[in-house]
Amino acid sequence: MRFWHNHGFLGLDTQHPWRTVVGGSREYVKKLVAPFQNRIKIGSSVKSITPRNEIILESGERETFDRVISAAHGDQSLYLLTSPTELETKILSAFSYQSNKAILHTDSQFMPQTKRCWASWNYRVDGDRHSTIYWMNSLQGATAKKDFFVSINPSRRIPNEHIIKELEYDHPLFDLDSLAAQKEVPKLNAANTGRYFCGAWQRFGFHEDGLWSAFRLCEQLLGRSPWS
Repeated sequence: MRFWHNHGFLGLDTQHPWRTVVGGSREYVKKLVAPFQNRIKIGSSVKSITPRNEIILESGERETFDRVISAAHGDQSLYLLTSPTELETKILSAFSYQSNKAILHTDSQFMPQTKRCWASWNYRVDGDRHSTIYWMNSLQGATAKKDFFVSINPSRRIPNEHIIKELEYDHPLFDLDSLAAQKEVPKLNAANTGRYFCGAWQRFGFHEDGLWSAFRLCEQLLGRSPWS
């Protein structure tokens, strides 16, 4: 219900205006990382984080830091800790995820027969199976003549000739345990361990929420706005 309320779904005239970023989400990501772009290490998968805040990479390389911030999913952050505290285990274990298949395709058979009924977000029910279909032309403000869709857990098989790409995503499940744990996150980041946590799972699961949690943590660590 909170998700529906935030998106204005609970009334006939409560819908929010939908705005898109020209060039897609990668454009605002570029701007956010621009000040420290040359310090970002890619292709350096982290294997574990020790109690001394030593980062062990999959390659075997080790680095020790005064502070470590994990911006991974809640369950991933817990998995990375070799010796989590009782508080870390209690809070991070409360966040669970569901694996979903996303398929980018051009098959309009999953959309309403009348195109006037097409929306940016659509849902379909086939018996006991249900799926979500994003109309990307509307969602991303695309001007292409061909229609593109993203189906989440499609209820029927999409012909191969229409499939462009298939991906697997893990999405957070916001149940009573996780909602209660969200309120405890400030305690987690106030613990004297040198380890801190941020991510979209701390609020509603969207990009804006990931930024919100990171901004709040930066204010805590710096004692000021990171953009001041």
